[in-house]
Formats: sequence, structure tokens, C-alpha cells
Amino acid sequence: MTTPSLQKGRPIGFALDDSTAPDSFYRIQNLVIRPEELTRIDPTRNAVLQTAGGAFADVWGAGLPTISIAGHTGWRGSPTKDGVQLFGELRDLVMTQYLRRRDAAVQAGRDPGAVKLIFVDVLDDFAFQVVPTAFVLRRSKSRPLLCQYQINLQVVSEDIDEAKKVFRFVYEDGRDAGIESMADSMGQMDRLVQKMGWLGKNFPDFTKALIRAVGKTRRILDDVLQTKREIDATIRPLFRVADLATQAVRNVAWSMAALTGLPMEVKAQFQQLANAFHNCFCILRNVFKVREALPDYSALYGASTCSSTAGGAPLSPLRHVNAFELLVPVQSASYVTSEGLAALEAAAKSDPVLRPMSVADATYYMERFNA
Repeated sequence: MTTPSLQKGRPIGFALDDSTAPDSFYRIQNLVIRPEELTRIDPTRNAVLQTAGGAFADVWGAGLPTISIAGHTGWRGSPTKDGVQLFGELRDLVMTQYLRRRDAAVQAGRDPGAVKLIFVDVLDDFAFQVVPTAFVLRRSKSRPLLCQYQINLQVVSEDIDEAKKVFRFVYEDGRDAGIESMADSMGQMDRLVQKMGWLGKNFPDFTKALIRAVGKTRRILDDVLQTKREIDATIRPLFRVADLATQAVRNVAWSMAALTGLPMEVKAQFQQLANAFHNCFCILRNVFKVREALPDYSALYGASTCSSTAGGAPLSPLRHVNAFELLVPVQSASYVTSEGLAALEAAAKSDPVLRPMSVADATYYMERFNA
């Protein structure tokens, strides 16, 4: 008869990896007592349609599993910690640290996807990158000394070493779909502001301010398209103004489209203008990426003595320049005054549905921006 496989020395536990953080956090916590229950559900991606003549199924392969574990951390726990301490550490790792570090990564401009929670089951021979969907503490009068847990996990990746993939559509000739979409929306802006005849006769000051605001925002977006795909400290002010301007003019257009008494054709023009600016706003947020704010200063150290023979550092590329001037990046040219920036922020934060702007307020905000 075949000898059964050994189960000793095959732990089940979690690992939290935040290697991009300043403290390079990495911690493993095995469950000293294995879960009393472990359920892994492997679904399929399918859609079954029932018709009068029968049913047919669309099946797109395997889906991502879900895992549920339930158990306790014991009373004595381990030789150094009791069950209550082990339960607190387990919850801190799976919930508190994971969520807090993802939030810290977002605030610092890092990729939150680099914070990985990994569930490892050596006993059943699988390991997944997971997201906790629920963490339950259970207390029972039949087991009053035990901290019982139930943890529900959603698998997000079957490859625990997989780097974050950026899904970005590119045409066969190399053109970027996001950039093409922004250019198309900018062209739509130009076409729409040339059809403001009725608006110019009835609201001349507003129309003049709107045309100037659209033109200025379009010039800012032109500068955005000339930059690289990553945003560093030198061009961050440009992207901040572009972000606020697209939101502000969008909200102005949406507010005007909600006014009563305007011809339907004019309302449709405002709606199309708002959609064009909203599309540019989304592209700014989703296509361009903020570069991490930690520069590489290794070149400042230069070459070590006799580096050509001892295998030390190479010659510094900054040896003939004033390196201290490079420590502080040069800011980009100002695109708007502080008063105009405050007006953009107010218009961008306005609610065009619950509290749409009046024509006078919209004109005021755009004139401050234009000035």
C-alpha cells in the first residue's frame, strides 16, 4: 500500500509584503494551530441563458477562487505568547496593517497594488495573493477561553510574484488610445465653442468668459500631451491646474445644461462640452502616473579612489556641474494666479446636480481663471 503523505511541518499562514515602503515591511505569521475549517471554492466564469428552446452557456474559463478559514488561536498559544496575543497579531496583520499600508501608499503616491497579502497553505499546496473581505471574532460559552476567528478571502492573483500589470490599449500602429481620446475631446471643444451664437446674444459676458476658459484649458492640455507619461515634481503644477480646470469647466457646463428656459439645442451643446471635459479629466487621472518622489542621489557620491582598478563606483556624471542646484527641482511655469487657482478649486468642488452654479457665479469663476 502507498504510504500516506506526511502532514507534519506543513504550515498554514499569511505573509504581508510592502517592499516599496520606506521601512520595507515584510512579515510572516503562521497559524500555530491550524484552522479547524478551510474551504476553497474554485468558480468558473460563466453565464447560463435559459430560453424557450432550452438553455445555453457561455463559459470563459476558470474564475478566481474564494477562501474561508475558521479556527482559534488556542489558550496557551505559543511558548512566548498566549492565544489572545496571537489573535491580536493575526487581526493586525490581515486587516489593520494591510488596509493602513495600502492607504499610506496612495497618500505617498506609490502603487497600492505593491502591498500584497499572501495566503500560504503548504498542507494543501497552494499560495495566493488575496484581499480580506471579512474578519470575524467569535466567542462561545462552550469555549469561553478561546478567541475564535472566521476569515473570508478573495483571491486576486494566482501568481504571488506577479508585478502589477498596467492594462492600456494601444493601436496596431503604436498610437495610444488614451492620448487619442483626449485629442478627440479637445477637437470637440473647438467645434462646440464655435456654435455659441444664441448664447453670445443673450449672455455675452458669460459666453466670452466660457470661450476664453475653454481656450486656456485646451492650451494647458496641449502642454500635457507634450509631456512624458509620468508626472514628476517639475511638471506636477501643470497637471494640478489641468486637473482642476477640466473639473471646473465641466461643472460649469453641467450647471448651465440644468438651467430652465434654454433651448434644447443649447442644452445639448453644454452637455456635449461637459462630456468632453469629463473625458479629459478621467484620462488625466487614469493614463498619466505620478512618479515616486524619492530621487536617486547615487551619482552625487562620485567614484571611489582607484575605482578603475579596484572595481569601485563609476565616475559621477555630475562631476563637472554644481550638483547642489539639482537637489531642488525647478518648478514649471505658473499657468494661473493664486486667485484663479482658488476659483478653479471652488468650481471643481461644486455640485452641478444638487446645487448648480448660476450664470453669474460661473462667469465670475471663469474670469478669475482667465485672468
